[in-house]
Amino acid sequence: MFVSWDYAKGSEGNHDAAAEALAKRLDWRGRWYGGGNADGSGNVYVCAGNVNDPAFIIGGVEG
Repeated sequence: MFVSWDYAKGSEGNHDAAAEALAKRLDWRGRWYGGGNADGSGNVYVCAGNVNDPAFIIGGVEG
């Protein structure tokens, strides 16, 4: 799977968009939160419950 780089979004926004595209493709629904690895080596996304400010939300059943 490829997601085009959008220079207007910056690095974090592009990583969020790629993770969202993957989650949609795999039909993973819920509230998604993004962050970095403890050693700074990459991005991590998790689907979690009722927490504020998700990186993105995919419609349907949350959780």
